[in-house]
Amino acid sequence: MAFTDDLAELDKLESLDTPILSVYLNTDPQKASSREYLRLLCKDMRARLEAQLTQPRDAKALHREMERVLGFLESEYRPKGKGLAVFSCEPKGLWQVFQLPMTVENALYFETRPQLGPLHAALATYRCYCVVLVDKEKARLFSVHLGQVEEYGDVLYPALPGKHKQGGWAAARMQRHHEAKVHEHLKNVVAQLTEYYRAQPFDRLVLAGPNEALTELRRLLPKTLDEKVVGTLSLPILASKAAILEAIQSMEQEPLWPRGYVK
Repeated sequence: MAFTDDLAELDKLESLDTPILSVYLNTDPQKASSREYLRLLCKDMRARLEAQLTQPRDAKALHREMERVLGFLESEYRPKGKGLAVFSCEPKGLWQVFQLPMTVENALYFETRPQLGPLHAALATYRCYCVVLVDKEKARLFSVHLGQVEEYGDVLYPALPGKHKQGGWAAARMQRHHEAKVHEHLKNVVAQLTEYYRAQPFDRLVLAGPNEALTELRRLLPKTLDEKVVGTLSLPILASKAAILEAIQSMEQEPLWPRGYVK
């Protein structure tokens, strides 16, 4: 996933000549988290951190990096989620922003390496969802983790035979043929879902689509995957990533956040 790839790159960074600024902000809309409030909070944390610095050049570097953050909060920041993490080091060309679906403790770090403790904790505690969106002809597979949604291709099946307009034996045979094709399609979906789970295990499985297709899909799931199912969603097959994320976030309970990262 993009989030974990970016985190891995940050993990490799070290800057011995100029420190890296790490900022964590609680942006929960239920709290006082307006842009102006966040800017004032950052200035207050900067003042307290500056008082601890012994080298004038470090104080100057901190001021430079915080100005980048303050400028972002004033002109570019668009509230999304409940937490914000920013990593900045202009001499190293570093500028990385994460908007998180969980709250974080307000904190400021200025060190030779980015402070990634809270983000590593989030990866360890926040649930990873797989969403299977199906109907009788098509399926789409999504991974949802830390406010990020990725789609992994789709599972298409040749056009199903239409329903016969007349009754009788021919119509019954056509209907059986139609149902067999749907069954084969859903078996293929389960096979691909099983393969995906082996490659990238997830914590929770959500089935989405019309009830008739979901009932059959659930019946075909192996026990390992059936035990992962935490709910179903009524979504159209062409649902957007934003709609899927919103639906999952409404299902997710607020995770516990480890304390002890405030400086």
